[in-house]
Amino acid sequence: MFITPKKFAEKTGENYDLILDLCKKGNIKCERTDGGHFKIYYTELDKFTKQNEDFISREQYEAVIRENERLKSFIIQLKTLVTSCN
Repeated sequence: MFITPKKFAEKTGENYDLILDLCKKGNIKCERTDGGHFKIYYTELDKFTKQNEDFISREQYEAVIRENERLKSFIIQLKTLVTSCN
């Protein structure tokens, strides 16, 4: 069974152009149709998602950074408060 690069990109959350590039380089097991289109083996989807279990998206990374900045600001305010009370 095959999946199109577009669907593959949607399911993995990756960029479509990146998926096409990986197909062209042979990093993703796929077949090329007579029309020149790539069809990716469905088993590659499992391999690709398992390989990237520790991967987080840019949005998730930015959310963690924002939370860290918020906590840093809170700690600075708390230190100031504790220092002024002494």
